[in-house]
Amino acid sequence: RMNAALGGPSVDLGGIELTVGASGLPRLEMRDVGVFDARGVELAQVSRMGARLDRAALFTGALRPRRLSVSGAMITLRRAADGAIDLSFGGGLEARGDAGGVLETIEQAFAAEPLDGIQRIVADELTILLEDARSGRVWQVTGGKLTMRQDDEAIWMTVAAEIFNGTEDLARADVTMTLDRASRGARLTAEF
Repeated sequence: RMNAALGGPSVDLGGIELTVGASGLPRLEMRDVGVFDARGVELAQVSRMGARLDRAALFTGALRPRRLSVSGAMITLRRAADGAIDLSFGGGLEARGDAGGVLETIEQAFAAEPLDGIQRIVADELTILLEDARSGRVWQVTGGKLTMRQDDEAIWMTVAAEIFNGTEDLARADVTMTLDRASRGARLTAEF
């Protein structure tokens, strides 16, 4: 039913479980999740994904996540020879084009249901493959951790990871991006 509602992109689930804790907060957990684009190309593989749901929305039949946790995701990010970025989030949400367009797509996604209610996302044990046709290089980010939080003023994303580039040495990278909702500006800082 979920894939039919997506209208193109699809999700493959190994297992799903809904629990309600002693505090009354509902939690959804999915295992072995595959995300595919409309052509059937795998975009991401996640070993475990959890969500803390909005209790009030659940009683109306809506699944509105407040917090998301992801573990063991494998994602591929591509940059074409002309510099265009190809990034797909699944669920019909895709960002293609220059960096500004990708950032605008991210901002729009978190301004619309059901993502507008998310306060925090934490993803650990990330493996990200970066394919850069422009430079002809491929990098692999391993052991990554992404933290995202948002409020009415801004969206903050931080990625901390080790980067493998074909040598025996791993480089440490910490990248932080802030999207200001009022000015529609973005700030990116990176430390290597």
